[in-house]
Amino acid sequence: MQAADIMTRELLTVAAETPVHEVAQIMLDRNIGALPVLGRDGRLVGIISKGDLVVQEARPRFPRYLKFLDGVIFLERTRDYEEELRKELATTAAELMTAPAHFLPPDADVSQVANLMVEKRIGAVPICAGEGQLFGIVTRSDLIRLLLKPATGD
Repeated sequence: MQAADIMTRELLTVAAETPVHEVAQIMLDRNIGALPVLGRDGRLVGIISKGDLVVQEARPRFPRYLKFLDGVIFLERTRDYEEELRKELATTAAELMTAPAHFLPPDADVSQVANLMVEKRIGAVPICAGEGQLFGIVTRSDLIRLLLKPATGD
């Protein structure tokens, strides 16, 4: 079975310029866990998850460090802190989104979709052809529905 067989085709998307409060309202009103972000050319540029929105209310934790002589040695990656801070201060979808979004082609096997979700710890995989032309999205719910389908002897 391929991603195209189980993906949601009728998508809600937002433009990169969409204010964060509108993104939050759309996700809340429609009970959507992830929302693709499209650039001016209509191609996928990123994705926003509920987790990205939660960062807006969190207080970023400065990375632990050691002072040594006249320098500082960080014990954790500063890039994670910078990413959290960027998302906390975001006012538009482009500033909040995770980019680039991990996506797969329509002919990707369902197991590839599941593997990507597990490896990247994401809840939705946009399905794109070519250079970011969005065709659909596969969510965890789409994969779970497969468990409920009766097995066929084919």
